[in-house]
Amino acid sequence: MNKKVLLTLSIFLISGCAGMFGLQEYKASNPKAMGTYGLEGYLDEEIAEGVYMVEYFGDPGYAKIDHAQLMGYAKRRASELCPSGYTDELKIITMPNAYFEPFRCFSQICVNAEVIASGKVTCAK
Repeated sequence: MNKKVLLTLSIFLISGCAGMFGLQEYKASNPKAMGTYGLEGYLDEEIAEGVYMVEYFGDPGYAKIDHAQLMGYAKRRASELCPSGYTDELKIITMPNAYFEPFRCFSQICVNAEVIASGKVTCAK
């Protein structure tokens, strides 16, 4: 195989596997996704005026979820919802404790999966 073809194949394989080693890009979740594939991302709901429930889900299929990155993504969403600032009660939780139903899972494989940054966000007035 010539070097050009080998290099092209190597780049293709590396880029195809890149998402397997951490969270994907910041994005909204797709709650209609099949299984956990496609669910990764944020969901939020205004639960009172200026108060939101925010969750960011990281796919439990990844070997190691970066909790700091999960929290960063949840805080990014909070900043978008509350551009004048906010206080939060965000923490890392397991899937059975998710606020949003699409993120909940009670099977043995996900009962201990700490893959959700979750909490209440209160916008500054």
